[in-house]
Amino acid sequence: MDISSSKVSTFSANDLIEYIKEKIAPEEEFGSAAKQFQRQLIEFFVERDVPSNAGREFYLSRAVDVRSAHSG
Repeated sequence: MDISSSKVSTFSANDLIEYIKEKIAPEEEFGSAAKQFQRQLIEFFVERDVPSNAGREFYLSRAVDVRSAHSG
């Protein structure tokens, strides 16, 4: 997956948002639809059903989920 080893140890919701915007739904690839698509992905993969103790494992798992959905 396209996440650096230095980020893995501290991966957070903000990192997942950045990953979605830069790697999954970049503006260069999606054009004018990018922002809306990014928002939908963020709502589903970052903000949906987040446990109160969500940490790096949770957000890394969601990164795997969004990557799998994108490549499938």
